[in-house]
Amino acid sequence: FAVRMHRSDKYFGHFPAQNSAVFISHTPETANIEKLSKSSVDIATISMSQLQEATSHKLNTAQNQNIVWVMELSDNFSNELRRALLLSFNRSVYSGDLAVGFSAAYSFFPSTITSENLNNVGMPVYNINQAKKLFSAAVKKYPDKKLPTTTLIYYNSPEIQLAVSNIVGHWQNNLGAYINIQPSSSLNDIKSGLYNGTYSIAIYPITITDSDPTVFCHLLGYDYSRSSNKSLSTVQSNILSQYTLMPIAFENSVVSYSNEIIDFNYSLGNGMIDFAYITKD
Repeated sequence: FAVRMHRSDKYFGHFPAQNSAVFISHTPETANIEKLSKSSVDIATISMSQLQEATSHKLNTAQNQNIVWVMELSDNFSNELRRALLLSFNRSVYSGDLAVGFSAAYSFFPSTITSENLNNVGMPVYNINQAKKLFSAAVKKYPDKKLPTTTLIYYNSPEIQLAVSNIVGHWQNNLGAYINIQPSSSLNDIKSGLYNGTYSIAIYPITITDSDPTVFCHLLGYDYSRSSNKSLSTVQSNILSQYTLMPIAFENSVVSYSNEIIDFNYSLGNGMIDFAYITKD
């Protein structure tokens, strides 16, 4: 949750800009529909599951594809084991069960931040036979000749839960990889757990905060200072070649607003709301 304010260098009117007021508060999304319907607020973020409810209250809505769900595999797993899991990763096992506002991601970069089609660029090609061989060789190196007790931690979102179950079920049925799943409501706990080795696998969202795709690359952990080639196709290929990060799904953020709001702009490519030209009737 962030607010970015700066002076505009694009105003060339004959009259000086007049100060106005924007009051911003942060409350659970579940309460926002009620506040909007009672005119307590004019604009509010809502979840995709509340989209129909907002429409029933005759509220306007706007969507922006600015969230990327990723799966991260930690160094707890060898490169061989990570390759096995990702070579057996098949989006068809969960894409049909994604909620409204979600879509399977074949790239890290949605069309809202780049016009370049990066679908499948550098992506591991599904190969279940090779995955089985790699998995079998990898688990034989453990003392019990099997995958140690492993938990996949995921950010607690009802819309992604079934997809997570399908992914784990596919691994179990095809590789014999028995992996538990556990939700978490804290992104900080998920990321710190990956860093300190508590978790070996995690699925979590990354929010795009700037229309410049290079900013998002840093959120993906890509260090430009170590690379001479900064094309997005190369960036994606380099990230995927490590077998540690895989795009899972894109998610739309949703904002609802009253009919009194005019010139609402939510198409900046970064999920931010531009208040420069918004007026209230």
